[in-house]
Amino acid sequence: KGKQGAAKVTYDGWVGLNARPPRMPTLLKAADYVMIKNEAMANMGLAPGYALQEKSDGSGYVETDWLDMMYQTGVSQNHNVSVSGASNATSYFVSLGYTDQEGFMVKNTFDRTTARVNLTHKLTKKLEIGTNFSYSNSLNSNLTSGGSFSLNNLAREGMVLPPNLDPRNPDGTYNIVGNSIGYGANSILTGYYNPLPQLEHDKFTSASTSLIGLVYAELELVKGLKLKTNYSLNNLITINRSFNNPYQAGGFSNNGSANRATNTNKRTNWTNTLTYATTIASQHSITALLGYENIYTENEGFGVTRQNLNDRFFEDFAGSWATISGSTGTFTENAFRSLFSNATYDFKKKYLLSGSFRRDGFSGLSEGNKYGNFYGFSGGWNISEESFFQGLPISSVISGLKLRASYGQVGNVNIGNYPSLDLYSV
Repeated sequence: KGKQGAAKVTYDGWVGLNARPPRMPTLLKAADYVMIKNEAMANMGLAPGYALQEKSDGSGYVETDWLDMMYQTGVSQNHNVSVSGASNATSYFVSLGYTDQEGFMVKNTFDRTTARVNLTHKLTKKLEIGTNFSYSNSLNSNLTSGGSFSLNNLAREGMVLPPNLDPRNPDGTYNIVGNSIGYGANSILTGYYNPLPQLEHDKFTSASTSLIGLVYAELELVKGLKLKTNYSLNNLITINRSFNNPYQAGGFSNNGSANRATNTNKRTNWTNTLTYATTIASQHSITALLGYENIYTENEGFGVTRQNLNDRFFEDFAGSWATISGSTGTFTENAFRSLFSNATYDFKKKYLLSGSFRRDGFSGLSEGNKYGNFYGFSGGWNISEESFFQGLPISSVISGLKLRASYGQVGNVNIGNYPSLDLYSV
């Protein structure tokens, strides 16, 4: 919220590095790897199966640092600009933000753009209107969705792949045999994937767009009595995309696969309240509130997987595919309606009373049980406001001491949507 006076412009930002983890294990060089593996085979009574491979240009032997292929020093940055100010009638705050992060694993990135606006304006002495909203758009990208010990987890592959193998053949094609990195100079297949096709083709992205906002108007009918209406929304759209290359790893058996899943969440909330606050004889403080609220929630989603690329040029869900292997779809909605009230009283801030009552309705409950009545009340005694306590030495240590007792009844709608309509089969 802006402060009265000239507009204030603020900028903050930073740039940093995400370096390769410093305590990475030291792995065997190609010569040591070949020696150890052949010793292990000799111990089992088998002929040597591993050998050093000459580079195609004759400049020496293949020495592949797999970890170096997968790790990097990423650059991250964050910037935020805001403008705020106020006049006698208007207060405003506007901000824009941008975040760009690169992880220490290749192609692991996060981008986000944000915007925020707060605005209040007094149309008249008794009528105020306002709005605030925030917008966010983000994209999270990475290469692997495999678990810690799955074969397509890049961090694991970098630890176990033989350093005497080259990811490419002398002709530039991928060094692969079936769904494994190729032999090279060895006579044994390792069974591990060649990660280069994953690094060059696989994609896993999650994009989200969020809009949260409200508008309100507040009118003072008479002194102490205010009527307020508030309408808010919360929208979130998430789109997840993936592509598994047809050469190696997860997409090999299906000649490539792509998935797209979209989910849309919408919630609107309309709240109207009438509040009253007054103080009688400077000792008796009374507040009262009466309100009505409607909340509507909707969720819709679908997902489709396509397999078997007709043309390996395409690396997207929208490419040329031979098979739709599966699709899912969901739609749910519910509504919540409430009448609520609350009243409080205190005498000299020492003795406190409060009570509340509400009638709530939820569409997801069974017929005849959609509404419930709930109430609560409490009483309190601010001992620290009494003169006898303030005269005690302990008052210099304990600044606030209150006794409070309360009782209430609440409901619960966290049972899913319309469970009474579920069907069972035997």
